[in-house]
Amino acid sequence: MFDDYGLSARAVEVMRASAVVFIEQYTSAMPGMNLSRLAFLIGKPPVPVSRRELEEEGGKRVLEEASKAPVTLAVPGDPFVATTHVTLRGEAARVGIPTFYVPGSSVFSAAYGASGLQVYRAGPSCTVVEPTPLYHPVSQYQKILSNMASGLHTLVLLDIAEPGFAPLTFARAARLFTDYLAAKGVSGRSIVAVGLAGLGSLGHVAAAGTLESLSSMNVEPMPQCMVVPGVPDEAEAKALIELGASSQEIAAHVAACKRVG
Repeated sequence: MFDDYGLSARAVEVMRASAVVFIEQYTSAMPGMNLSRLAFLIGKPPVPVSRRELEEEGGKRVLEEASKAPVTLAVPGDPFVATTHVTLRGEAARVGIPTFYVPGSSVFSAAYGASGLQVYRAGPSCTVVEPTPLYHPVSQYQKILSNMASGLHTLVLLDIAEPGFAPLTFARAARLFTDYLAAKGVSGRSIVAVGLAGLGSLGHVAAAGTLESLSSMNVEPMPQCMVVPGVPDEAEAKALIELGASSQEIAAHVAACKRVG
């Protein structure tokens, strides 16, 4: 999820037994990934494959190699949690190529583990993107508010930046959400969230506070994400306090959940 140290023993075993190991690095940023170290670990250099090859060309190169010998497609995180790789698996089945799935560590579970919030109380996740004059979606914020009204937590993913642009941080996401709320007459001081950075690394950061306080934080580890709680139970409230939120802020957040409903 953060680097090659997050690979399971099963994943390493499968890659060692593969004739070719393809690797895509567009699903998520992996700042700690060391391709030379990975090559030494699996006994062969991984072959980069682009989003265009997998999505626009249907993984033609991968399937051609797989028709001749066992190959691996290595993907950041868990490949079938929230990506289009299931399409490639379906195409492999259509042409008679058997597949084997090795689950990987995923932000969808790690974010809740790091925040102390229960994944079984999670609602639909969403993705925040950097708005532009031509593209300024707000459905992600509506989804967060809908989850809050139902007492459910929201994992807020941050869009991967295009080359030449700064990656989104949870501070920026908190500011964008605050601006959306302000237009509706809701204060960013009344909503609590958990900012997460560098999950999967030894130096990961987890900080809870109001949207206003998170928006002023300068945290370096990447990639980053955010979790906006619904109505926390007693254990979850204690976890939020341990991460920096106050009991008064949590009470205000609970009241805000009721208001947005």
